[in-house]
Amino acid sequence: MGIKEILLDNNFTIHEAIIIEWQYGYAGGFQTQLIQLIAKADVNNKIKLHKGFPDEVDAFTLFAETRVWWTKVEEKFIKFKKEQE
Repeated sequence: MGIKEILLDNNFTIHEAIIIEWQYGYAGGFQTQLIQLIAKADVNNKIKLHKGFPDEVDAFTLFAETRVWWTKVEEKFIKFKKEQE
């Protein structure tokens, strides 16, 4: 079972799991490059990427454009990790 599945089984959303994988280095090469591509894409290309990868685009949009979203997700993840020790 991968980290994403573990997170999803423990009340993390798909968007939270995607960004945690990326930020903490759990994501594979494809996932990492996809997030990097989304980060660099203009609005028109993000719309196109969203057709094939809606969760990833939505996750990155939350990460990049919602001021406190990542802070709250990271706090939730750190608490989760401590509970698992």
